[in-house]
Amino acid sequence: METKPEAENSGERSGAPGAPEADPAGEENFCALDWNFDEVPDDELRACRVWEYGRESAFVRGVKGRCEDRKARNMTNIEFQGFAGDDISAIQGMGYESDVLLRGVFLRKEPEGKSGGNGRRRPITGSFPCPWQSLSEAERKERSSIGSDREIIPLKPFERGEAGFASSLAEFCKARRAEAPRARKRSGAPQDPMPPGENQPESGPTSEEIRPSLFWAAGEVGVFQIAWAHFTNEELREGFYEWARAHRPKDLPGPDGRGHKVLSDRVGLERLGILRLTLGELRAESPLGWKRYHAPNRRWRRDVQRACAHFRGLFPFLPAGQMPLSWPPKGAPEPAG
Repeated sequence: METKPEAENSGERSGAPGAPEADPAGEENFCALDWNFDEVPDDELRACRVWEYGRESAFVRGVKGRCEDRKARNMTNIEFQGFAGDDISAIQGMGYESDVLLRGVFLRKEPEGKSGGNGRRRPITGSFPCPWQSLSEAERKERSSIGSDREIIPLKPFERGEAGFASSLAEFCKARRAEAPRARKRSGAPQDPMPPGENQPESGPTSEEIRPSLFWAAGEVGVFQIAWAHFTNEELREGFYEWARAHRPKDLPGPDGRGHKVLSDRVGLERLGILRLTLGELRAESPLGWKRYHAPNRRWRRDVQRACAHFRGLFPFLPAGQMPLSWPPKGAPEPAG
């Protein structure tokens, strides 16, 4: 479904996130909250990155604007689905990080200090697309709490599989047993002189080819044997640890972002700040920004291009060709030499 952006993505300074109105002298005052993220705590960096890149999206801004529209309150569910619901679903396709943007999506921005109906000020407000650092500490903390399957489902590290998996495993092993001889023949591997029968243990390459395990999105279910009578719990724990080290799938990401480094969030935000600053003449219009980011080995064009690549990767649902609102920069200076 096509959405109407709030403003043309022309790259003019007036369309940049957080850019204030021009002052009487006809010059713009840059907002440091749009480009300086040095004071963002480590535990807020991930959410801050999602929020700030979301501010660069005409699509996300358009969804927020439609959710605030008064006429949406009188729509039927079917009418609202076409009005904004389909695009909300697209944002939710990001996974749990979408909550950073969608919490409070139906709320309007309230005056500072206005409280909810229970007399307490709501932590979540309709403040998007204000700068992340302008939010209250309570709201930033709330939005920084990004869920995971581990917490929401919830998942356990190890437990018995469901009965339904047994029939699936039996069918899988039967199909693999029928395919194994043909696969070995195609590969030129030697054939087993005596294929295993129903009551005969599998041996040689057949055991590996018919491994009784199935993988799903984030885990594995299979047939395992535990020698309870011969090992203590501590020994079993050590044995499972060794097995997990040897068999953990290498293509699965670290659990709950444990492999995620806060440094990558800081770098992503720094590149976004550079993109926003280079929308104008950086040295003349924002001397503080120039001082903060200028370095002999800085490659401005590379940084703004990587910021745009991250923007497209973070929001894969965007229409083809839609770029950040701060794109294109007017100039991205390269250091001499």
